[in-house]
Amino acid sequence: MMANDSIAAPPPAGKAPKTWRRGTLVYTAGGLMVLFFWLLWGDFAWNIKDRAIYPVAQMLLKQYGARDMLVGLLLGSIPMGLAMIMGPVISVHSDRHRGRWGRRIPYLLIPTPFAAVSMMMIAFSPPLGQHLHAFLGANSPGANACVLIVFSLFWSLFEVATTVANTILGGLINDVVPEEIIGRFFGLFRAVSLFAGIVFNFWLLGKAEMHYVAIFVVIAAFYGLGFSMMCFRVKEGEYPPVESLPVTKHGGKIGSGFKAYIRECYANPYYRWIFVAMTFAALAGNPINSFSLFYARPAR
Repeated sequence: MMANDSIAAPPPAGKAPKTWRRGTLVYTAGGLMVLFFWLLWGDFAWNIKDRAIYPVAQMLLKQYGARDMLVGLLLGSIPMGLAMIMGPVISVHSDRHRGRWGRRIPYLLIPTPFAAVSMMMIAFSPPLGQHLHAFLGANSPGANACVLIVFSLFWSLFEVATTVANTILGGLINDVVPEEIIGRFFGLFRAVSLFAGIVFNFWLLGKAEMHYVAIFVVIAAFYGLGFSMMCFRVKEGEYPPVESLPVTKHGGKIGSGFKAYIRECYANPYYRWIFVAMTFAALAGNPINSFSLFYARPAR
């Protein structure tokens, strides 16, 4: 054997590699790296979609004469309203679901193609609106109004699909990432989100007004493929059996679930203060974020 050849020493007998657990899931260091890669890959696809659609939607709405109230309603009020109504329902159904793909993955995977296709259709809302205007003829409210009607329809469908997935994504992370390192993961999660914003704002935002169709189509395809890849590659563990909901005299299981939600979420003062704080934070930031793009454009 030559002098520079070496043989790796075997690990000490009886010393097992370090592992991390989350429920029935057990990870080695390599397994954690793979898990983090796929979760962050899905997060990047998600955030590229989010970073793209909202500013480009603002530009598109303004091009076709949308009032500020309509912009705020579509980009702010509708998403928040859907999250408030659908979030608790979807969360409970996901918590109680048991299937081959786990309890989170189906609720992330199924809405993904709907969100991607809706995003593509938003890109084509101007020509579709023009066709609607021609079809309605004398009964048309106007070409711009028809474009805004088509836009609003596909935007609402997009937000429904996005709300379902957004409600469940945090649950998936909580279910598969070991508790002792979940804080580090969310730090990486936030870093990926900011990196996605840098990528879009630096390379694509300046081209969005003229090339929004290409941007929407490419990013919708990237999101649909990238987020689906995460869903297929991340595996959930085993969950305990579901406890049956009590059936009350008035309202059945739905009524019982609603009462349990109100009691568990609002009876504890700690959570009430969290909701109040988050509401005021949204009221302070969302009006600025909804219209800040218009001030970034140079005066004409």
